[in-house]
Amino acid sequence: MNTALHTYVVFQLGLRHIPQTAVAAVAGVTPSMVNQVIRGKKKSDKVQDALVLALGFSSWTELLIASYRFQEIVLGIPKKEA
Repeated sequence: MNTALHTYVVFQLGLRHIPQTAVAAVAGVTPSMVNQVIRGKKKSDKVQDALVLALGFSSWTELLIASYRFQEIVLGIPKKEA
């Protein structure tokens, strides 16, 4: 599970009062699929695009980078090297 991504995306959606059901509706998938993508268990370009749009990023990569920075700076957890 990508904890950094999950924590960051859930936090950011909450700040914007955007439920995962709304992201699911935009992507045309189930809320469960959105949750699985956020948790890093599945990949879906449609869900990634909907999250990027909802959170105001220009790309999925940019969102991932922000999630790792959030983890390092706010939570004080360094990124694990591969």
